[in-house]
Amino acid sequence: MRLFHNVSEPEAFFRPDIWHCYHGGAGKLFVASALAEALALFDGSMDNRVEQMAEALRTWAKKPGNQLPHSGQFCKERIQLTSYQVLPDASWSKFNDTYVYHRFLEWLLMENLEQVSDNETLKTILDATRCINRSFKILYQSGLFLTSAEALEAGQLGRAFLRL
Repeated sequence: MRLFHNVSEPEAFFRPDIWHCYHGGAGKLFVASALAEALALFDGSMDNRVEQMAEALRTWAKKPGNQLPHSGQFCKERIQLTSYQVLPDASWSKFNDTYVYHRFLEWLLMENLEQVSDNETLKTILDATRCINRSFKILYQSGLFLTSAEALEAGQLGRAFLRL
């Protein structure tokens, strides 16, 4: 069987395109689960909470520099949330939506910081989201080649995200 990575250097597999590897893989799973957990910020039935989150997303998207996800409005189907006992899974195919949802999630949690502070899971999600958002901000805003300082900070933030 031909392996598509160097066994002695498996991390080299991810070098070509961290954006697609993260935003189309682990990032989608993280943000789907994080959004499901963030429903705890709202009151009512699952449907009411989802609608309140959708309204929060619309409010956030109206702010300068923000946008709605390409996949459309937030709904249960967007994260395949059939019940609170089912592992959420992102349903979008436009990987930039992962980036959009990460930015929205950080804003949502910061807007509700008092509630978040009382919930260990949401605090951890906020910390992890802030780390990964900052890491990708460095990658998006840097030139073709990162300075040593940029690479170190982006790497440390990425590792912090994984630890969280």
